[in-house]
Amino acid sequence: MRNFIIFLLLFFSIITYISAQTINQEWTTYSEKSNYTGTPTYNETISYLKKIEAATPYIKLISFGKSPQGRKLYAHLYPNKNFLLRQKSKK
Repeated sequence: MRNFIIFLLLFFSIITYISAQTINQEWTTYSEKSNYTGTPTYNETISYLKKIEAATPYIKLISFGKSPQGRKLYAHLYPNKNFLLRQKSKK
């Protein structure tokens, strides 16, 4: 349960950060599109997180466990420069 709360806090901090920027339609979240009257499914949320990860080398999406429903739990990491350099050297 603690891991799930951490996941939610990370997710909403990312959404808040992105919402504070000037966003084009491509980055509009499900909730924003529904005028905050709906929430995304698990798959829609994970797709959005993966889209963020693909858009920048500064964010890494990792799985850290499974929910009671058997779905993967994810966290976004904001790695430092040394981490990024080690990842590039592994490729």
